[in-house]
Amino acid sequence: MKLTKGEYCRFGLKSRLKLLREFGSLVCEERLNQVKIQIFRLYDFFVEVFVDIHTRAVIKAEPLISLAMLDFYQEKWDKKKH
Repeated sequence: MKLTKGEYCRFGLKSRLKLLREFGSLVCEERLNQVKIQIFRLYDFFVEVFVDIHTRAVIKAEPLISLAMLDFYQEKWDKKKH
């Protein structure tokens, strides 16, 4: 099974998260204020997941629109690792 970005967008939030758990891979994560942002690779696109740190509730899981944002997150992730 291979999913396109458009097909992914047709799913509800719970189904999107299930797809990420089963078929996605975590690329990086970053904390901004009270939100944890996780970037997943799912097939040939990336998904940005926003999680409320206090409640652990997922706010949204949307395809990443800009590869520049992926570079931004990846750069921050790399700096943390060193």
